Amino acid sequence: DNGSGSTAKIDEAIWKVADINLPEKYQDCTRIINMSFGSGTASKSMHDAIKYAISKGVRCVASAGNYGQNREGYKSYPGSFPEVISVAAIDKNKKAAYFTGKTDQVDLAAPGVGVYSTHKNGQYAYLSGTSMSGPYIAGLVALVETEYGSEQYSHEALETYLEEFTEDLGEPGH
Repeated sequence: DNGSGSTAKIDEAIWKVADINLPEKYQDCTRIINMSFGSGTASKSMHDAIKYAISKGVRCVASAGNYGQNREGYKSYPGSFPEVISVAAIDKNKKAAYFTGKTDQVDLAAPGVGVYSTHKNGQYAYLSGTSMSGPYIAGLVALVETEYGSEQYSHEALETYLEEFTEDLGEPGH
Protein backbone atom coordinates (compact mmCIF):
# COMPACT_ATOMS: atom_id res chain seq x y z
CA ASP A 1 0.00 0.00 0.00
CA ASN A 2 2.84 2.42 0.69
CA GLY A 3 5.15 1.38 -2.15
CA SER A 4 7.73 -0.44 -0.08
CA GLY A 5 8.59 -4.00 0.79
CA SER A 6 11.27 -6.15 2.31
CA THR A 7 14.18 -7.78 0.56
CA ALA A 8 13.32 -11.04 2.33
CA LYS A 9 9.83 -11.10 0.80
CA ILE A 10 11.20 -10.29 -2.66
CA ASP A 11 13.81 -13.05 -2.33
CA GLU A 12 11.10 -15.48 -1.26
CA ALA A 13 8.94 -14.56 -4.26
CA ILE A 14 11.83 -15.04 -6.71
CA TRP A 15 12.63 -18.48 -5.25
CA LYS A 16 8.95 -19.46 -5.45
CA VAL A 17 8.69 -18.48 -9.11
CA ALA A 18 11.87 -20.44 -9.87
CA ASP A 19 10.52 -23.55 -8.16
CA ILE A 20 6.87 -23.31 -9.16
CA ASN A 21 5.45 -26.56 -10.43
CA LEU A 22 3.25 -25.53 -13.34
CA PRO A 23 0.34 -27.72 -14.43
CA GLU A 24 1.18 -30.12 -17.28
CA LYS A 25 -0.39 -27.97 -20.01
CA TYR A 26 1.84 -25.03 -19.01
CA GLN A 27 5.12 -26.94 -18.65
CA ASP A 28 6.55 -25.37 -21.82
CA CYS A 29 5.64 -21.82 -20.82
CA THR A 30 8.36 -19.35 -19.98
CA ARG A 31 8.37 -17.75 -16.57
CA ILE A 32 9.29 -14.06 -16.59
CA ILE A 33 9.87 -11.91 -13.54
CA ASN A 34 9.53 -8.15 -14.02
CA MET A 35 11.09 -6.28 -11.10
CA SER A 36 9.83 -2.70 -11.17
CA PHE A 37 11.50 -1.68 -7.94
CA GLY A 38 14.95 -0.80 -6.79
CA SER A 39 17.35 -0.13 -3.97
CA GLY A 40 20.73 1.54 -3.79
CA THR A 41 22.04 -1.46 -1.87
CA ALA A 42 23.02 -4.73 -3.50
CA SER A 43 21.54 -7.64 -1.60
CA LYS A 44 23.54 -10.89 -1.79
CA SER A 45 20.42 -12.91 -0.98
CA MET A 46 18.48 -11.26 -3.82
CA HIS A 47 21.37 -11.73 -6.22
CA ASP A 48 21.55 -15.42 -5.26
CA ALA A 49 17.79 -15.78 -5.78
CA ILE A 50 18.01 -14.15 -9.23
CA LYS A 51 20.93 -16.34 -10.29
CA TYR A 52 19.01 -19.40 -9.10
CA ALA A 53 15.87 -18.33 -11.00
CA ILE A 54 17.87 -17.82 -14.19
CA SER A 55 19.47 -21.25 -13.75
CA LYS A 56 15.93 -22.69 -13.67
CA GLY A 57 15.00 -20.94 -16.96
CA VAL A 58 13.25 -17.90 -15.51
CA ARG A 59 13.79 -14.66 -17.44
CA CYS A 60 14.58 -11.71 -15.14
CA VAL A 61 13.91 -8.12 -16.20
CA ALA A 62 14.40 -5.12 -13.90
CA SER A 63 14.03 -1.37 -13.93
CA ALA A 64 17.29 0.56 -14.18
CA GLY A 65 16.22 2.99 -11.44
CA ASN A 66 15.01 6.57 -11.16
CA TYR A 67 18.06 8.20 -9.67
CA GLY A 68 18.90 10.58 -12.51
CA GLN A 69 21.76 10.85 -14.92
CA ASN A 70 23.80 13.20 -12.79
CA ARG A 71 24.45 10.76 -9.93
CA GLU A 72 27.70 9.34 -11.22
CA GLY A 73 28.48 5.87 -9.95
CA TYR A 74 25.10 5.25 -8.31
CA LYS A 75 23.49 1.91 -9.09
CA SER A 76 20.03 0.57 -8.46
CA TYR A 77 19.45 -3.09 -7.65
CA PRO A 78 18.25 -5.55 -8.88
CA GLY A 79 18.65 -3.69 -12.20
CA SER A 80 22.42 -3.43 -11.80
CA PHE A 81 23.00 -7.13 -11.29
CA PRO A 82 24.76 -8.27 -14.48
CA GLU A 83 22.48 -11.28 -14.97
CA VAL A 84 19.33 -9.15 -15.14
CA ILE A 85 18.02 -7.46 -18.29
CA SER A 86 18.12 -3.87 -17.05
CA VAL A 87 15.75 -1.32 -18.60
CA ALA A 88 16.11 2.48 -18.70
CA ALA A 89 13.33 4.94 -19.56
CA ILE A 90 13.01 7.02 -22.72
CA ASP A 91 10.46 9.60 -23.75
CA LYS A 92 8.37 9.75 -26.94
CA ASN A 93 11.33 11.36 -28.76
CA LYS A 94 13.61 8.42 -27.86
CA LYS A 95 15.61 10.59 -25.45
CA ALA A 96 16.71 9.29 -22.08
CA ALA A 97 14.30 10.46 -19.40
CA TYR A 98 15.92 12.98 -17.05
CA PHE A 99 15.33 10.62 -14.11
CA THR A 100 16.49 7.34 -15.62
CA GLY A 101 19.49 5.41 -14.41
CA LYS A 102 22.33 5.30 -16.94
CA THR A 103 24.99 2.86 -15.84
CA ASP A 104 27.04 0.31 -17.69
CA GLN A 105 24.54 -2.32 -16.52
CA VAL A 106 21.65 -0.87 -18.57
CA ASP A 107 20.83 -3.22 -21.44
CA LEU A 108 17.80 -1.68 -23.10
CA ALA A 109 15.46 1.30 -22.94
CA ALA A 110 11.69 1.50 -23.38
CA PRO A 111 8.93 4.09 -22.94
CA GLY A 112 8.85 5.37 -19.39
CA VAL A 113 7.49 8.92 -19.55
CA GLY A 114 3.76 9.61 -19.36
CA VAL A 115 2.72 5.97 -19.77
CA TYR A 116 -1.01 5.37 -19.29
CA SER A 117 -1.26 2.61 -16.72
CA THR A 118 -3.35 0.97 -14.06
CA HIS A 119 -3.21 2.74 -10.72
CA LYS A 120 -4.52 2.41 -7.18
CA ASN A 121 -8.17 1.78 -6.38
CA GLY A 122 -9.07 0.57 -9.87
CA GLN A 123 -8.03 3.85 -11.46
CA TYR A 124 -5.76 4.71 -14.39
CA ALA A 125 -3.08 7.39 -14.52
CA TYR A 126 -0.20 8.69 -16.60
CA LEU A 127 2.93 7.54 -14.82
CA SER A 128 6.65 8.01 -15.39
CA GLY A 129 9.59 5.94 -14.24
CA THR A 130 11.69 2.98 -15.14
CA SER A 131 8.99 0.90 -13.45
CA MET A 132 6.92 1.68 -16.53
CA SER A 133 9.77 0.69 -18.91
CA GLY A 134 10.54 -2.76 -17.53
CA PRO A 135 7.14 -4.27 -18.41
CA TYR A 136 7.61 -3.33 -22.08
CA ILE A 137 10.75 -5.45 -22.23
CA ALA A 138 9.20 -8.25 -20.16
CA GLY A 139 6.41 -8.32 -22.76
CA LEU A 140 8.95 -8.33 -25.58
CA VAL A 141 10.71 -11.28 -23.95
CA ALA A 142 7.37 -13.09 -23.82
CA LEU A 143 6.84 -12.46 -27.54
CA VAL A 144 10.33 -13.70 -28.44
CA GLU A 145 9.83 -16.80 -26.30
CA THR A 146 6.45 -17.45 -27.93
CA GLU A 147 7.97 -17.20 -31.41
CA TYR A 148 11.21 -19.12 -30.85
CA GLY A 149 10.63 -21.17 -27.70
CA SER A 150 12.39 -20.85 -24.37
CA GLU A 151 15.07 -23.38 -25.31
CA GLN A 152 16.28 -21.28 -28.25
CA TYR A 153 18.26 -18.82 -26.14
CA SER A 154 20.16 -18.94 -22.88
CA HIS A 155 19.46 -15.92 -20.69
CA GLU A 156 22.67 -14.27 -21.91
CA ALA A 157 21.94 -15.12 -25.55
CA LEU A 158 18.42 -13.70 -25.23
CA GLU A 159 19.87 -10.44 -23.89
CA THR A 160 22.31 -10.30 -26.83
CA TYR A 161 19.50 -11.08 -29.30
CA LEU A 162 17.36 -8.24 -27.94
CA GLU A 163 20.28 -5.81 -28.10
CA GLU A 164 21.00 -6.79 -31.73
CA PHE A 165 17.56 -5.67 -32.82
CA THR A 166 17.46 -2.36 -31.02
CA GLU A 167 18.59 1.11 -31.96
CA ASP A 168 21.56 2.46 -29.99
CA LEU A 169 20.26 5.83 -28.76
CA GLY A 170 23.19 7.10 -26.77
CA GLU A 171 26.92 6.92 -26.72
CA PRO A 172 27.75 3.90 -28.92
CA GLY A 173 27.74 0.70 -26.89
CA HIS A 174 26.13 2.36 -23.87
